[in-house]
Amino acid sequence: MSAQHTPLRDRLLARVGGSVEAFAGNWNWRSHSPRVRAEQSLADAEREINDVLAELSADGATPEQADSWIERYLDKWAAYEAAGARTANPMITGPANFPVERNRKLLATEMRRYDELSQHVKGAGAWLRRQNRIAQAKLAASDENSGAFKSVEVDGVRVVENTEMDRIQIFFPGKPAPDEIALLKGRSFKWAPSIGAWQRQLTDNARRATQQVLTAITKAEGRDQ
Repeated sequence: MSAQHTPLRDRLLARVGGSVEAFAGNWNWRSHSPRVRAEQSLADAEREINDVLAELSADGATPEQADSWIERYLDKWAAYEAAGARTANPMITGPANFPVERNRKLLATEMRRYDELSQHVKGAGAWLRRQNRIAQAKLAASDENSGAFKSVEVDGVRVVENTEMDRIQIFFPGKPAPDEIALLKGRSFKWAPSIGAWQRQLTDNARRATQQVLTAITKAEGRDQ
């Protein structure tokens, strides 16, 4: 099973010992209910990932881009959890000879790892835009004859067959008129703000739908006269 099709809970557990029992050991020095804390952390992380995936999907992220974001999240989440596992609570371990200064430094490290994880979550939209800019730059620099990038422009409306992202994309010089937006939506195109284009999966049906959109727009605006 590929990573994309592995349940999120299993992917999370794979980073912290492979089982809830192993992960619960992270709280042995911090909680009277380590398994409960482990289950809560897994549930919180899974919910957070799904919330961001919904946002990325609405912005036109490809499955590959979404999975790349998840992998970075898993790295940062695992680093945060590992840092937390090194800390202790004197209410659990007992106050005798408790290493206060050492624990303070470990708690500071845990907070840094948490901040890094939070920034990755909050910056998901900016991250996607960077990935798209990088992909577009690579395509623009590639040989158009390679078939990886095909572009045609009709009176300022540019159509791109982006095989790297598996999308056909329509770029308008400005915001389309309401009837044009309705036309695009009626042909299953979705607005991808991170790219600045209307797009749908690259298929023969998508090519025909694009031609229908262009034909309707040019006729409505008298461009063919």
